[in-house]
Amino acid sequence: MTTPLVTEPLMRRGVTEMAEPILAVESLVKEFDGFRAVDGVSFAVMPGEIRAVIGPNGAGKSTLFSLIIGELRPTSGKVTLDGRDITGLSTHKLMMRGLGCAFQATNVFWRLSVRECLEVAVTSRRRHSEKLFGKFAQDVDDEVASLLDQVGLSGLAQATSRDLSHGDQRALEVALALAMKPKVLLLDEPTAGMSPSETSRAVNLVRELVETNGITVLIVEHDVSVVFSLADVVTVMHQGQTIAEGPPDEIRKNPTVVEVYLGTSEFSKGLS
Repeated sequence: MTTPLVTEPLMRRGVTEMAEPILAVESLVKEFDGFRAVDGVSFAVMPGEIRAVIGPNGAGKSTLFSLIIGELRPTSGKVTLDGRDITGLSTHKLMMRGLGCAFQATNVFWRLSVRECLEVAVTSRRRHSEKLFGKFAQDVDDEVASLLDQVGLSGLAQATSRDLSHGDQRALEVALALAMKPKVLLLDEPTAGMSPSETSRAVNLVRELVETNGITVLIVEHDVSVVFSLADVVTVMHQGQTIAEGPPDEIRKNPTVVEVYLGTSEFSKGLS
């Protein structure tokens, strides 16, 4: 098992070396017809940490994400959340245990307004499904208003979800994940398809969520410039395995990582 890293940003957030990992991946393997898409990956994420997983195309990042969130069952190995084995549990059960997910393919209720989407999510968590389209209690309204404010969508509360910009749709999906009160939030390519201004907004949103709410974040991301500006710890995958792990400054200079990414534009941007 990889020794958890306690970086300076984490120490400033009150995380010490005595803290226990909130999310751990242990010797995770996933085979498809004899091919190992994920090959013995291990890492431990500390409470309040922003952890990023990067790697060139085909490195196994998306498969790893699917294993953690329960979309795929591993061939071997396990995933733990708060010390409890959650390996292979359904995505729904994982959400109930505190693992929130926002996917690369935006997944919102397209015909509902932004406010209605969040009302559905909050009410679902509170298990008052019979009130789904009735009059909502004041505490539900207050929670929805808080979520809208957190992700910067207060001014678009009445807008239909399908009419939002791509960046606003991703912000809404993050809000939907937050509605489940996650301990750990997993973000799959959170800036994919975004303009530079939308990317900057998304980065700031993640920072604010961690600083304000104390949420732990695990990001699978292709844009290393985003990763290097945001993450406390970076895990680098190549051909299904972990080849490096450490703070962004170390990863940026790691010769093995540079060689793996050699000639790719995204890594060159991250170096600048």
